[in-house]
Amino acid sequence: MKLVNDIINELIDTEKSVSSPLLKTKVLASRLQNATLLNWVTKELKGYDCLSELPDYRKFEGNIVGTFIAGSQ
Repeated sequence: MKLVNDIINELIDTEKSVSSPLLKTKVLASRLQNATLLNWVTKELKGYDCLSELPDYRKFEGNIVGTFIAGSQ
């Protein structure tokens, strides 16, 4: 299937944005009538509604570190 090959080729091209192959994946999911894939790709494109839906690969823990310099005028 040409669409699958296009998606794969765009995903491995580091010069291209991920949104284009994700949109093509959405088309593929619709054509295959795959609700699970369609739901996943829609959330990847538009964002997840709540933290409980967020997949593990989207979670990250870290510490915020910065420098604050107080000045006066």
